[in-house]
Amino acid sequence: MFGNIAQRLAGKNILITGASTGIGYHTAKYFAEAAKGDLKLVLAARRKEKLEALKADLLKEYPSIKVHIDVLDVSKINTIAPFLESLPKEFATVDVLVNNAGKALGLDAIGSVASADVEEMFETNVLGMIQLTQLVVKQMKERNAGDIVQLGSVAGRNPYPGGGIYCATKAALRSFTHVLREELINTRIRIIEIEPGNVATEEFSLVRFKGDQSKAEKVYENTTPLYGSDIAELILFAVSRPANTVIAETLNALSFKNNQQHHHPILDKYVEEGLFDQALVDKSTSEAWDLLEQTVDASKIEEELKRYSAGESKAPKSALRQSDLKDTANYEHINLAEFTSAYGLRVKKHVESDPSVLGVDTVKQWTGYFDINEEDKHLFFWFFESRNDPENDPVILWLNGGPGCSSMTGLFFELGPSSINGTTLTPVSNPYSWNSNASVIFLEQPVGVGYSYADKSTVSSTKQAAEDVYAFLQLFFAKFITFAPNDFHIAGESYAGHYIPNIASVIANKEDKFFSLTSVMIGNGITDALIQYYYYIPMACNATESGYKQLIPDNECEDLEKMYPRCAALIKTCYRSQTALTCVPANLYCERMMTPFEKTGLNYYDIRKPCLGDGCYPQMSAIDEYLNKPEVMAALGSEVKSYVGCDNQVFRNFILSGDEPKPFQQYVAEILELDIPVLIYAGDKDYICNWLGNQGWSNKLSWFGKDSFNAANTTNWYSKADGSHAGTAKSNGLLTFLRVFDAGHMVPFDQPSHSLDMVNRWISGDYFFT
Repeated sequence: MFGNIAQRLAGKNILITGASTGIGYHTAKYFAEAAKGDLKLVLAARRKEKLEALKADLLKEYPSIKVHIDVLDVSKINTIAPFLESLPKEFATVDVLVNNAGKALGLDAIGSVASADVEEMFETNVLGMIQLTQLVVKQMKERNAGDIVQLGSVAGRNPYPGGGIYCATKAALRSFTHVLREELINTRIRIIEIEPGNVATEEFSLVRFKGDQSKAEKVYENTTPLYGSDIAELILFAVSRPANTVIAETLNALSFKNNQQHHHPILDKYVEEGLFDQALVDKSTSEAWDLLEQTVDASKIEEELKRYSAGESKAPKSALRQSDLKDTANYEHINLAEFTSAYGLRVKKHVESDPSVLGVDTVKQWTGYFDINEEDKHLFFWFFESRNDPENDPVILWLNGGPGCSSMTGLFFELGPSSINGTTLTPVSNPYSWNSNASVIFLEQPVGVGYSYADKSTVSSTKQAAEDVYAFLQLFFAKFITFAPNDFHIAGESYAGHYIPNIASVIANKEDKFFSLTSVMIGNGITDALIQYYYYIPMACNATESGYKQLIPDNECEDLEKMYPRCAALIKTCYRSQTALTCVPANLYCERMMTPFEKTGLNYYDIRKPCLGDGCYPQMSAIDEYLNKPEVMAALGSEVKSYVGCDNQVFRNFILSGDEPKPFQQYVAEILELDIPVLIYAGDKDYICNWLGNQGWSNKLSWFGKDSFNAANTTNWYSKADGSHAGTAKSNGLLTFLRVFDAGHMVPFDQPSHSLDMVNRWISGDYFFT
């Protein structure tokens, strides 16, 4: 990228104001990289701690670089001369001045702007800039050499309502700069003016609205903004031109990408190979790939895509069917006219073996397959009646996440009738099973998970799975018609934060059902990626907010803060178009925010513990071993040669469809507005789908009950079983958010008694947990 730039920058002394964040921060980084550390940087800003962190980063990457930092608030005019006079001798001669420090405050109409705001903007953007430039240009004139970079704005050319003062300051800067250039036209001092449009930096809009995050975010709605790194690259390019080349002005007036055809070699390659559909390549696609490629090295992008697409055409491991077991006399076949021959249900008759012989529970239980005939897909289920009053107790459908993990994990590791002894590989009764007061269906979906399989096709998106699950339930309640009048709830965790809202929406909009949806329960789910990715920052970095302790160093916390704006921009592009080609870039970039936590060696699913082995829970291997025992497979009627708890191929298919960063919170709003209660519960020691993120999107969800939910008090939740303080609850009677103390990603595993108290109260209609 840099060619001869390193030679042109070698040994130069570059002074950057406003260097602690945003454009100034990225400009320092870009200069250091381009010069390979062979230059001097004077970094000035108001916050010394951020400058110290930046200096440490630069020295770590480029040990030979020379960096001087000092506090400078350019709005305090009388401090500027002493600042320059105090520079160490080797930093005293300024070769390049980047006048970057700037500020906008509010959007008040003229006549309503506070006098203090007027003064602060003019002092920062105009008077301070002029004072510093006058002092530096004197020494440049003496040497007849130097570059002055002026950070203007399109606002200086195109003023807008609410920006009267800010626009005036940038117009003043523009006039001052033009005069300066004319006065120096016959010298070797270059005056470079950069006029960006909408630039999403870490703090500019936040400062403008005095800390109001929601107002700051609205600035970038419906746009693909520029970023600090975009402007830094432009500054570097202009300064590093040969001495006889002057880029006097650059105007980046629009924050929307233009309509020209972009060329993305990696994307083009994978489209050509059939991984992505050429018909979906449009303007939004180009925007998404532009944002990704501006930040992530091409080799890293290709490495990730290769990882996810490896073996893309192969069948899932669990799809090795024993065909002689399918459609035997051991199954009762259920079909409905509404589905013609598209769907069918096979329920094991217990002729030769009965699941109850395994000793998992003493209640009546059934296993079988839901067949999606046209696509030759077959989903396994295991149904346990309630231990209490099956005739009247509610029915719960449980779904695990992944995507691509078996609901047998929920059955044997979390909330089912038994766990598995890791030594003897035998069931151990669970007194806290959710079927204590409800009948529970464990459905293995999507296809390719656990005992589920497909000969021809796979599922790679949540929407594709939702219609299938509705058909399963309609057939299930046709078979088990005595359960159809009972309350029916859908529950799940993790990626079920995608599955459940979509499934619930499909169910709620179907007519002539055998059953009705009573409520949904989502535990530590991923539902609104735009909001939930942000909360990795406080969960890792803010002990007060997380309720635990800081998990990663300060400098890595700052890295996360710098990464999130681009992550958010990519997710917004995904939200608008919702195609693989716009959503895959969001996933590839945003997942990089997990890297700092990954380096700690802690468990993604429980921040109190180390991550041991594949999946962080080595004890889960006992479940795989148990479900691969021939006698178990025979009793359950398995039609696969091997059980696989989490299938990597299913996971890859979902990633490559762009499903992960897509929005699903709108379905939650939809079902709430149909008066279907929703419980969002979250163990507060989970990281990957943490409680802060789930609380965050619950609070921001747009629906008719938003105000009453946000006005509701957060109350203490005490278990009815033992009176212990189990967590906190907030509810308006339709939407409930429950924080579960001292539980990780899998609440029933970490807090079995409290999780049973939670589900018993919820299905009894105690939505306030009082």
